[in-house]
Amino acid sequence: MRALLCLAFLPTLRTFAPTPRRHLLRLKSVEDVHGDEVLAPPEELSTPSSDFVSDLRKNATRQKHAVGYGSSTTYDKTSLTNELPYSSSTPTQSPKRESRVFCSRDLKLENIKVIGYDMDYTIVHYKWREWEALAYACAKACLEYLGFPVSDLEFDDPDLACRGLVIDTERGNFLKIDRHGFVRRAMHGKRRLGAEELEELYGRKLVDLRDRRFSFLNTLFSVSEGVLYSQLVSKLDSGALVRDASPPFDPKKVSNYADLYRAVSSALARAHGGKASPSEIKEAVFGDPARYTQREPEKLRRMLADQRRSGKKLALITNSDWWYTDTMMRFVCGDDLEPSGADWRDLFDVVVCSARKPAFFTTEKLPFYELALDEVGSRERVAGSAPLLREAKQMRCGRVYCGGSARLVEKLFNSKEDELLYVGDHLFTDANAVKASMRWRTALVVQELDLEIRAAATETRRTAQIDALLGERDNLEAELNVKRLALERWDQDRQPSPNLSDEAQAEDCRRDVVSLRAAVRQVDDRLEPLLARVGEAFNRHWGYLTRAGHDDKSHIARQIEKYADVYCAKVTNLDAYTPFHHFRAAPVDLAHTMAAATTSSPEL
Repeated sequence: MRALLCLAFLPTLRTFAPTPRRHLLRLKSVEDVHGDEVLAPPEELSTPSSDFVSDLRKNATRQKHAVGYGSSTTYDKTSLTNELPYSSSTPTQSPKRESRVFCSRDLKLENIKVIGYDMDYTIVHYKWREWEALAYACAKACLEYLGFPVSDLEFDDPDLACRGLVIDTERGNFLKIDRHGFVRRAMHGKRRLGAEELEELYGRKLVDLRDRRFSFLNTLFSVSEGVLYSQLVSKLDSGALVRDASPPFDPKKVSNYADLYRAVSSALARAHGGKASPSEIKEAVFGDPARYTQREPEKLRRMLADQRRSGKKLALITNSDWWYTDTMMRFVCGDDLEPSGADWRDLFDVVVCSARKPAFFTTEKLPFYELALDEVGSRERVAGSAPLLREAKQMRCGRVYCGGSARLVEKLFNSKEDELLYVGDHLFTDANAVKASMRWRTALVVQELDLEIRAAATETRRTAQIDALLGERDNLEAELNVKRLALERWDQDRQPSPNLSDEAQAEDCRRDVVSLRAAVRQVDDRLEPLLARVGEAFNRHWGYLTRAGHDDKSHIARQIEKYADVYCAKVTNLDAYTPFHHFRAAPVDLAHTMAAATTSSPEL
């Protein structure tokens, strides 16, 4: 008889969920041009640890006392004032731009047999400011426990950090890089680097993400870490970090920016993991899920039900542990709003928690266990405080599993490669790894798109002004360049040009060059403040998520296009499309194909 084990967690996961996956592993990567990461299995996840089973027993006692939705805790439905309003829509209606699904590579849903969903920041739509404020407070408490002088710090400027930035841990700088890998904007602590300083430090440097000095913030879970690190960089520069510290603080362990970054990252990992943390993130979310999440239960249930009606199989695949998964899924799926006996698990054909992504996608043979949640032949939950684990050899529909691999999902549903679609929020764990290792299709949830689209709509006037000034500058420079070349020809070889055939005309041309240069400088002076404010309605320090400056894509925008076949701001945006919809990518214009549509023409 198979042994039954009390449920706890997989060894690489933290006690507190959702796990900030970037903090738990250093991704090895093979790169193409400009530092794009191609995920390879991390060594620590490539083979199961020898104490895998023994680690599963950890925290069972603690977890059975965790306050969770569906336990004795009750929720006042009238207090859920921040829920997203439900509005009925038909597939023929055109959704608002922020509610659309955008396509990078053609995807025909009719050909998809299996859809896998991540949970955190995918099925569960967190209010990121509230969530990150909580994570910030817990990480700060961890640092304070270690003697760091952080009592005066507050999460009062979340715009200091955002997804898509790169931290230069050698210099303590935050970098915004474009799709080519060049630094377009930088900050040190709370100070923005000027153009000359930026040129001196990074002018000729391509940011290579293989270099361990660079850390890419590729998830919203990175915001609290980035804000706290930025604030402590200022304290390190001023000397206050050491001067105002208290025991057991060790200044030798944070003598430079890289050490400080490791300390902040470790503190946030402990805050999520519960080790040595005086604050408990998970219990706070358990106690008041409405404070930290938005839910659209009717829309979510309808979307999932329609996908199953169309013949698709659905899987929930999350790194979060069972306790957190069950609590949050009950809430966001609105089990409390449904008739008695409603169970969110009925929306899925199989559930995998503690999945250990990206190893779930990159490693074939990993141990996995079935959670013994039900009595034999029944879907009722077993009475008792701690679910049990039984060793499993293969997956079966209607079950909940812990661990395993993506190959087991393929085998369960007799599907492979482009017949499966995975929907998640993490660029590398949920998109890169899935595409590189499994060749599944991918959908990415980018929550910030909603705000970015609405912010861009408020800046149309400024955008038009910038475009007009850039056009004026191009015209002035074109005229200036023609006159400069004519002067060079005349001064060096006495070669005439149109409107310049003698010395008198040359003198007139020299005066015109001076005037045109002054006019260009005047346009630049008008442009500079406008360009500095591009995207400030989205983030006052860094501008838009997907743009680097006025007219180029950011590095993260390039990553989204490369690894996500489709992307959207919320998973429920899929509800506006039928399960048979054909998403078509927009035509891609290259520079030479756009030439006919531009006003630019040769100067000579």
